[in-house]
Amino acid sequence: MMRGWKDPSIPKRGWTCVDTEDLQEPRGTCQMSGTTIRYVHIMTHPQYDGNIEAGCICAGHMEGDIEAAVRRDERMRKKSGVRRKLAARRKNFLHLQGWREASNGNMRLRKDGLLFRVFRDRGRWGSLIKNPDPSIDDVDWVDGRFDTPEDAKLAAFDTWAIDLHGNNYKPGWQGAGVWKPSRGQVLEGAVVRSTVERTKYGSRPLLHIVDDTGMMWKVWCFASKLRKDVEKMQVCQGDIVEIHYDGLKEFITHQGERRQYHDYAICMTRRAAQ
Repeated sequence: MMRGWKDPSIPKRGWTCVDTEDLQEPRGTCQMSGTTIRYVHIMTHPQYDGNIEAGCICAGHMEGDIEAAVRRDERMRKKSGVRRKLAARRKNFLHLQGWREASNGNMRLRKDGLLFRVFRDRGRWGSLIKNPDPSIDDVDWVDGRFDTPEDAKLAAFDTWAIDLHGNNYKPGWQGAGVWKPSRGQVLEGAVVRSTVERTKYGSRPLLHIVDDTGMMWKVWCFASKLRKDVEKMQVCQGDIVEIHYDGLKEFITHQGERRQYHDYAICMTRRAAQ
């Protein structure tokens, strides 16, 4: 396969970085140079169909700003350190001495100015986070019910960590890869984060979806059809969705020009409790 710098069909300048990804270890390949990389810069170009995954130096040359690429790389390295510390805190969270168990089996923990509660609910376990002051009605209910109280505790920790650290935190989920589907591929899972991010092409929705294997995926809604459907359906945290990708389709404009678009369909299989 011809590397990007030598491929005449790939533009060499004028690229924009739309996302980054830490693969946790050097197991990726820069599509421009062929070198092995851990920290991936996902590049897009108005005259190129699809994205290019590049290493730091190649990304800098592609966008004409080496310093910007180096800053992104440094941010990924810093986030990696934060994630390691949070992973250690998550492991210890189950066994903190502050946990107290009531006579009915429910549990509570006061930590960092918050009250974590784990409770039975129709044979399963749920959890919540609230202000310990009873006069303040501020409750963050954790999505889902769990088979064990330990799982409910970890879900509460994950909810707290995501609220506090955002994209710096990847819970027990394996990474946060960008979903780059092939034709006919379907992604089904729970939306754990829904944001609107600024890009070169304007504000675009970004969904974080955890599938049934526990893998978390970033879904960038650059395709106009997917973006419009996500905005119309007001997809939010806790929703269960299916996203279908049917590949590139062609249409003819009123001026008789042939154009292509990425054909997505999204359906809601369960709306989050409001």
